[in-house]
Amino acid sequence: MSKTTFIGAAVGLSKFIGPARLQAHRSCQAPNVEIRFCVPGQEKNFDANKVAALAMGFHDNCIFPTIGAMLEAKGNEIDFGVVNTPNHDHLPKCQAFAEADIPTICDKPLADNLSHAQTIYHAFDQKDLVNAITPTYCFMGANIEARHRVALAGKGSKVRGGVYLYPQHWLDQPVESIGPDAGGDQADWRKNPMLSGEAGALGDIWTHLAFLLWSHTGLKVKTILAERRWVVTGRRHDETDDEAFARVILENGARITVQAAQYAGANDNNLSWQLWLEDGERLSWSVEESEILWHCPAKSRILQKVTPSGYESPIISATNSMPGMHDGDGWAKAEQRILQSFLAQAFGVPAGLKPFHLTFKDGLNIQAMVHAAIASATHDEFGMKPTPVAWTD
Repeated sequence: MSKTTFIGAAVGLSKFIGPARLQAHRSCQAPNVEIRFCVPGQEKNFDANKVAALAMGFHDNCIFPTIGAMLEAKGNEIDFGVVNTPNHDHLPKCQAFAEADIPTICDKPLADNLSHAQTIYHAFDQKDLVNAITPTYCFMGANIEARHRVALAGKGSKVRGGVYLYPQHWLDQPVESIGPDAGGDQADWRKNPMLSGEAGALGDIWTHLAFLLWSHTGLKVKTILAERRWVVTGRRHDETDDEAFARVILENGARITVQAAQYAGANDNNLSWQLWLEDGERLSWSVEESEILWHCPAKSRILQKVTPSGYESPIISATNSMPGMHDGDGWAKAEQRILQSFLAQAFGVPAGLKPFHLTFKDGLNIQAMVHAAIASATHDEFGMKPTPVAWTD
């Protein structure tokens, strides 16, 4: 009899991403998923973290202080792992799952720097272990449809330019001024290069844009010209950047502007993009209207509104009936799509679903973009030095 329920183990449940992803995964019904085991947070805070994990529905004997303890006790019962920890902790957690031969999903970005991303990628590649990374916006219905109409339609070579923009306001004050209710705890590690990695806005929300650009076009990035800014408190060695701006040159010569800022007033979560193709064709999207894709067909100059009923991607039709949670075609459904694609590759269930998720190799290439952007931006006071990207084919 084929397996009908897949057992997962989650590492990191103390911030927004962990609990939210847990809820999305648990509500997935095709196939049935049980996130049975967890390492809820740092070992030093285990007593408090265990109370929180019990409240999330984990049984007492399924909660562990370290990933080593969990794998030693329950490793043979775990079908897949999920890493939701801060960026600096992705490497040891992913390595532990790889050493135990457990297919793994990891939060984006893949790591806190390029060297660690390379180590994670090779650990899974050498064992041919299935893996997935979670740039969630890429798997909302409208962005899947954009990928279908450009990259998967063979139109990547027709891309000429575009703008990818992600302004937020949640770090518009010094970290010490942000209270817990406004995300102060998360702000503290986002601004700390020892925890978040070598870049702030560049290494975090800017990577959402980079993943979207790669997913939409399927075009490798050859060169980056970048600038980083420390706006709120001035440039400090103990804080990551507030803003990242880049001109990204694709393999077909197209130039794309990619900009992210964390101090932009009255922007709660305002990601948007436009992609410009030859003969005046345009596609565009905003998270504020997350289920709507705008399309201007070539030579028409007429902008058309594409709603879910007009989506043509077979990925959407194959996954729409699967999730057990419905927030429209939003964050939770996107997380479930990633999980379903990952399980289809790892275990062949759901049967007939062709995997479509992004992998650690994609995460490695986005990390290479960040690395090149840092080099470009540190060239002099203004940055913008043309810097090649070490892309892995």
